[in-house]
Amino acid sequence: MKTKRIAFLGGGNMAEAILGGLLAGDVALAGNIVASDISEARRAWLVKEYGIDVTDGNAVAVSGADVVVLAVKPQQVAEVLGSARKAFTETQLLVSICAGL
Repeated sequence: MKTKRIAFLGGGNMAEAILGGLLAGDVALAGNIVASDISEARRAWLVKEYGIDVTDGNAVAVSGADVVVLAVKPQQVAEVLGSARKAFTETQLLVSICAGL
């Protein structure tokens, strides 16, 4: 799993809990994790706290990822997936941690 590229669409508390666990458990490398978030301040904090890659582009995060974790509020799903749609491939695993999805 350490060699897998993991993308988080959304860098909020739920995403942080998972990515923090992946790093603390030595399951993934910080250099193989990317998170997209609309907040510049949140992106900067994730870089400082965890040393992961960040972006404001959902498609950028998805591109090249092996696993994509959908970690946004349910009302944001359509917009987030729509903006990343063209970057998805048939081989990627999409995991949703959205309530109700």
